[in-house]
Amino acid sequence: MKNYNFNEPGEGINHSIIHVPHASKFIPDSCRDQFIISEKELNLEMAKLTDHFTDSLVEGLQAVKVVFPYNRLLFYTSMARTKGKAI
Repeated sequence: MKNYNFNEPGEGINHSIIHVPHASKFIPDSCRDQFIISEKELNLEMAKLTDHFTDSLVEGLQAVKVVFPYNRLLFYTSMARTKGKAI
């Protein structure tokens, strides 16, 4: 885990944290078996559900960026498996 040191206010540092959760189109091969649809259907779903280029909106900003590296469909499959269960 990376630790961030923030300077005191007034030193010209932007104390912002930017969350970019759903720009990735990446699904690791090790997770592909979680989907029963074809590769073509998966790509169509990713095209619909990915927040395309939102990560590029924050390029160059002086802020801590929290970027989720995987496509949101992985999160949805995890939620479907744990629905009704305490996490």
